[in-house]
Amino acid sequence: GRILTVDVDYQNNTIYAASEGGNIWKGNIDGSNWTSLNDFFQIDHIGFLKRFQAGANMRLIAVDQSPYVYYSDDEGGTWETASGLDNPQNWGSIRKTVMRADMLNTMYLVTSEWDYVDWVGLSSLYTSVDNGESFQLVQSFIEGAGQFDLWTSKIDESPVVMAKSDTIFFVHESGALEQRSVIGPTIPSTIGKVYLGGHSSATEFVVYAAFNEGDQTSFYVSSDSCLTWNYKGVVATGGFSPNSLHVSLSNSQELSFGGVNVFKSANGGISWNLVNEWWEYYDYPATKLHADIPEIESFITPSGNEQYFISTDGGIYESSDFLQNTTNISLQGLRVSQYYSVLSNNDYPYLIYGGSQDQGFQASAVSSGDFIDFEQTISGDYGHLVSGDKGYSIWTVYPGFIMYYPQISINYESASQDFNGTNYLWMPPLCAHPSSATSVWLGGGGSNGGAHLWKYSYVGTNVNGVEYPYDFESESGEKISAIGFSQLNSQMMYVSTSKGAFYYSINQGTTWNQTQNFDAPDGHYFYGNSIKSSPIDTNTVYVAGSGYSNPAVYKSEDHGQSFVSMDQNLPATLVYELAINDDNSMIFAACEAGPFVYIDSLNSWFPLHGVSAPDQVYWSVEYISSINAVRFGTHGRGIWELALNEVVNTINESKELEVKVYPNPFSNQVSIELTSLNENHTLQLFDVAGRLVFKSANTLGTKFIWDGKDHYGNELKPGTYFYHISGEKANTSGSLIKL
Repeated sequence: GRILTVDVDYQNNTIYAASEGGNIWKGNIDGSNWTSLNDFFQIDHIGFLKRFQAGANMRLIAVDQSPYVYYSDDEGGTWETASGLDNPQNWGSIRKTVMRADMLNTMYLVTSEWDYVDWVGLSSLYTSVDNGESFQLVQSFIEGAGQFDLWTSKIDESPVVMAKSDTIFFVHESGALEQRSVIGPTIPSTIGKVYLGGHSSATEFVVYAAFNEGDQTSFYVSSDSCLTWNYKGVVATGGFSPNSLHVSLSNSQELSFGGVNVFKSANGGISWNLVNEWWEYYDYPATKLHADIPEIESFITPSGNEQYFISTDGGIYESSDFLQNTTNISLQGLRVSQYYSVLSNNDYPYLIYGGSQDQGFQASAVSSGDFIDFEQTISGDYGHLVSGDKGYSIWTVYPGFIMYYPQISINYESASQDFNGTNYLWMPPLCAHPSSATSVWLGGGGSNGGAHLWKYSYVGTNVNGVEYPYDFESESGEKISAIGFSQLNSQMMYVSTSKGAFYYSINQGTTWNQTQNFDAPDGHYFYGNSIKSSPIDTNTVYVAGSGYSNPAVYKSEDHGQSFVSMDQNLPATLVYELAINDDNSMIFAACEAGPFVYIDSLNSWFPLHGVSAPDQVYWSVEYISSINAVRFGTHGRGIWELALNEVVNTINESKELEVKVYPNPFSNQVSIELTSLNENHTLQLFDVAGRLVFKSANTLGTKFIWDGKDHYGNELKPGTYFYHISGEKANTSGSLIKL
């Protein structure tokens, strides 16, 4: 999975890494002994991570680009939220964060915000002189955040340099901005993004400014404290993130820049060489960089050498020779795969297969205690794993084609076929054929547009597709988002669409009827919905999807002719997938808000977080009857298994968190007061369209306060909003009304 940024502690031989799933990992510098520090408090999209001495404590600070600054003095056990960033938290993001190598650990960050008086976007500069506990505004500008950047040396007390488009400033300790120069007029006419980097030593202070326009990035250099600039050269790529430009700490001529690939220059940006093509990773994952480069960073080792760490969408790489050679240090133990789909062989339940983001199609390897390692058979994005023979063969989709493994339990030989026509979801849904493992149903587009079912079959050594005539596109752009069959009658077939239409067939798709007066929950925008049928009742079928402005799960007992909601105690969330145990007594849901189970006899949903499941997006779920267990695939924290004899204990231990909400309805602000004083809790607020509008961590606190604004700074219109509070052992959900 994607790694965003790293920090290194050579004294303790330790590396810290932030993953896209919202976790901070600690391990040995050689890539061994990885452990997650914040499984119970997800921090989304960390752009800056630093561990440093703050008074008597070793502080870990993480800057969430969404935009919050969190700090912990106990290695991630508990977290506090920095103050002073109300404006960007109302509406905005944090583009870049730097920390000076001074006695105060002075921090600076550039944000995007919204000015509600003049109704215009702003970029603002903030500073902190108390180890990241509070921030003060330095100055705001009417500019886009992408045209701002910051740089300062992390090993030398150099000036803090700020770029505002092509204008360069020094930021003084007093907060005053000193304009040093304007780089133009030879820079690109349209600046997409600006990047700063530099090198500072006792004898040299060199600053680079790079300007991106399309797929070209032009480099300029100053060696006289940013007073004058010289053009150096151009590299044929844009940057992947604000941290994708790096200048060596030991040699001012050594530059590296990451987009999809990494390029390096040994002559200050005059000429550039490719480190390796992204596709070379496929055959050499241990030594060739994976595609997409969120960060390039380096550190000076105790022996005085410079060591690079490259964060990619396929883990972390190390280099000790200016990127001449790279070594993947995340091949073992860094369990950050972002799974879309998980499928197990029911007869041999520890033959497990996963379709993931960027880390491709994976198969389980050797078990190691409580952990199972996986082998990546092919890189890329794979999802919707299905099988018609209990996992001995597998169908899956990649954006653009379908792939079949005819003997997956024996070998990884596969066959594939590109999609025909248009109007497919990015990852279109699959459904196993009820009577043939070598065939599969795909919810696709059409050779001439529309939304059609396709039946793909493996014949000889080829995969061939047949398009079925019925067009499910009643509105422009409507796509097939889910397919299902009755487990007891192969003639009963179901289809859901991205516009909320639901269809049923009693003759395996020869003719179709649309369910009347029913708006099915919308699916994920590129992955779709979930349809599951009962294993004990021919006429019972379930459909699930987005549940922010409506119930997330519905049930039909007349094979799709009518539906009733079943959302008792399920928070407002998106359900990615459903699974059902053999006697239909439990229905499992993989949700944006976590793992849940519906107990049929209690007519209610219950959270399955327990005390060990991580705070994550749960994207997939499957029930394995041979071991009476359920497996959830997370989008950033691996695959988790729960034995069903543990479910009852988990439900018994789970409590409904008692809260007092006042006033409700509210006009200016609402308080959500907790009765539990000895747990950490997280508050999430959603609008009726399903957007997350606010998130806050309440570390052993007693109250959340919300001012009715979204975290993009907009004053939200009157209406209904939904809250979900999750703790280590207690959760609750409810609604708020804003007047």
